[in-house]
Amino acid sequence: MYLITNRAILSKSGKVNDVFGDATNIKGPNELRVSAVKKSGGKWHAEVLDDELPKAEVEKLALPQIEWVDYRMLHERQRPIRPDTGHQESLAGIQC
Repeated sequence: MYLITNRAILSKSGKVNDVFGDATNIKGPNELRVSAVKKSGGKWHAEVLDDELPKAEVEKLALPQIEWVDYRMLHERQRPIRPDTGHQESLAGIQC
C-alpha cells in the first residue's frame, strides 16, 4: 500500500510511528511525500520513497514545447469546397 502524507519525516524507514512525526513537513503543509507501507508481523512498517527525479532524468523526460493550435479553425480551413454550392462541406458525419 502507498501512503501520501504531509507529515514530517523522522526516519527513512521503520515502524510507522517512528517514521512520521506529528507536525507537518518542515517545507510546509503542501509538501507531500510518498511512502510504501506494509504490515509485517502484526505491525505496520513504512519506507519513504524517493520522489524527486535527478536532473538528468528530468532532462531525458522533458517534452518539446508544443505551440497551441486551435483545431477548430484548422478544421474549418481544411474542409473541402462542394462543387455544386461553392461552400465548405458540413462536418456532420465526419469521424475524427
